[in-house]
Amino acid sequence: MHARRRFLIAAAAAVALVACSDNSSNPGTTSTTVVSASTTTQAAGDDGVLRIGAVIPGGGAAADMGVSMSAALTLATNEINAAGGVNGRSISITIRDEGDSAATALAAVQDLVHNRSDVVIGPTSSLNLLATLSAAVTQNVLTCSPTGSALALDDFPANGLLVRTIPSDSLQAHAIARTVDQTGRQTAVVAYLDDAYGRPLADAVTT
Repeated sequence: MHARRRFLIAAAAAVALVACSDNSSNPGTTSTTVVSASTTTQAAGDDGVLRIGAVIPGGGAAADMGVSMSAALTLATNEINAAGGVNGRSISITIRDEGDSAATALAAVQDLVHNRSDVVIGPTSSLNLLATLSAAVTQNVLTCSPTGSALALDDFPANGLLVRTIPSDSLQAHAIARTVDQTGRQTAVVAYLDDAYGRPLADAVTT
């Protein structure tokens, strides 16, 4: 339920941000398009539709989370379109499978960018987000992340095109260190994943 709520918030935030950057008021027909992963691409014209792409898990260990996220995005889209869309524009959602690696996530993001998405939500993994963010930023496509909490994203050169609806792990590191300090003990052990996500978090806690 938490993942579903975060994605509802992310979808609404993404729509609001795109609307703020687009002063056009061309009316569009209210419709919802949810598309599974595909190798076909099609450029979108200025047809009055706000195109939102989402990169979420389609299988593997996170399959259930992906199903919940997809349902949340569809629900948000239907509710917004039923209320008249955003500035007269309807929303179109295209969903791509994040896969199980940075390479598959990158292919998904590149596909959405190629198909003229106005904003991309995801990928869900912080490491995958770090590996794919440049593909969207270099094409001036807004990225909205409800799950990307990695410290490395704090200073990522996204040119204002990254919006996170989840706090950075810098806050988590501070909270952990403060809790340790409050115990009054002189030593502590930090257990962490030895990867590009875990090492910076461990360093931040230690600092």
